[in-house]
Amino acid sequence: MKPLFQLTRSSMIWLLVSILLVTIPFISILPGWLYLLAFLTVGWRLMVHSGRWNFPHWSVRFGLLLLVLLGLLFELRGGSVMAVTVGLLVSAFLLKLTEMYRRRDALVVIFVAFLLTVCSFLFHQSIPMALYALLCLIVVTACLNTVYRSQQNSDVWRPLKHSVTLYMQALPMMLVLFLIFPRIGPLWQVDLNTGQSFTGLSDSMSPGDVSRLTRSAEIAFRARFDGPPPPENQRYWRGLTYDRFDGRRWTRSGLQTARLSDSQMSVGGQKYNYQMVMEATGQPWRYGLDIPMVYPANIRRITDLTLVGKQPLMQRAQYQLVSQSGSIREPLSAERYAEYLQLPRQGNENARLLALKWYSETTGAKDLSLKMMAFFASEFRYTLEPPLLSSANSIDQFLFQTQRGFCGHFASAAVFMFRAAGIPARVVGGYMGGELNPLDGALTVRQYEAHAWLEYWDRQDLSWHRLDPTSVVAPLRLEQPAEQLFRTESAFLADALMMR
Repeated sequence: MKPLFQLTRSSMIWLLVSILLVTIPFISILPGWLYLLAFLTVGWRLMVHSGRWNFPHWSVRFGLLLLVLLGLLFELRGGSVMAVTVGLLVSAFLLKLTEMYRRRDALVVIFVAFLLTVCSFLFHQSIPMALYALLCLIVVTACLNTVYRSQQNSDVWRPLKHSVTLYMQALPMMLVLFLIFPRIGPLWQVDLNTGQSFTGLSDSMSPGDVSRLTRSAEIAFRARFDGPPPPENQRYWRGLTYDRFDGRRWTRSGLQTARLSDSQMSVGGQKYNYQMVMEATGQPWRYGLDIPMVYPANIRRITDLTLVGKQPLMQRAQYQLVSQSGSIREPLSAERYAEYLQLPRQGNENARLLALKWYSETTGAKDLSLKMMAFFASEFRYTLEPPLLSSANSIDQFLFQTQRGFCGHFASAAVFMFRAAGIPARVVGGYMGGELNPLDGALTVRQYEAHAWLEYWDRQDLSWHRLDPTSVVAPLRLEQPAEQLFRTESAFLADALMMR
């Protein structure tokens, strides 16, 4: 069948550029065979445009549709529901090219391109992604403009210039709306890993994130030791570390993905042999008692001592570990040394000055840690409901004004000050404590026992040392079950009222 509506040369060019741009953000998400479909459908449409081929017969289109649906059903067995849903949208987007008879068919493809541009934010949220999405919108709008242009107008660049002009005119209104429009929370949420809802640690942390986990009594994991479990004040369950700070949130950098062998470090202290039963998190990391030394073959230990599985944990898993307490002797490369000193160029000037003043009065990292702990022990208060902090100078505001916070506030502020003084440090997220079952000797750790502490690196012994400001602000947190300590806080177990 011949097309009833023939795209102009510029329309075809901008349509192909639009298809390329809007699908690039999904390269790491969509199955590889979809790109074979893209090659087939785009190639066929080009041949139709050149007059060499006709549109495919309905039976061919129906066959392609069946193959796509079967492929997506197969992907659904072990993949993300959201990724498969976007894959279905991209497939329909591409298949529509094979039946573009009328102008309205071209408009459908263009409008789906707009929708896919928005869908990219489901997987990537960053300033570069926002700028890239703006580029996609400009190009797709240029394509929309060409659909209504006559065959005689062959200027390829004119639609793009017109599109840029439109967006420049809309820019002031966009900025006004960005500043004054309220940030309304979503009416619904979708988990991007599986469509399931998981409670637990995230790969980024702001000071208030850990306290929100105290609203949940869900089990995080269970541990059964071959011998006596560690004392209550030594039950630090390592999750993951955060080494990059943007002034508001702590995140993980790409320097922490390499495997760390035992030959690169040494640990001294009590050994514990135990079995872990960990609940699903939808994340690849695995929890273990600080510091994991022996672990299964399907788990690797990376440079920050985080345990990482080969796949995200989608269901309850059991694994055997051997951990050893004590400090971690580990020489740092120049690159990692610099990474653990990273701070924003500006902001929190009072905290920086205080850290430098303390460091000038001490002989090293150990003495600085003592000054810091004495400072936290003086006027600070431990609470699940701290006041809100401004994003610009949140560390200064916490240290010198509110002086009320949860473990994440103290760990974040301490790492900032260590780094300001020129001492490598990192935030560690995990859990603290565990309820001992006297019948089988197993420790049960729940989400409300989520905790954050820090590690600083001492150049005198080339070792990482754990430091927990909570131990001086709220020493009972290390000695009592969290359920007893927080029972008077209104935010505690707010999502599990039947347990209060």
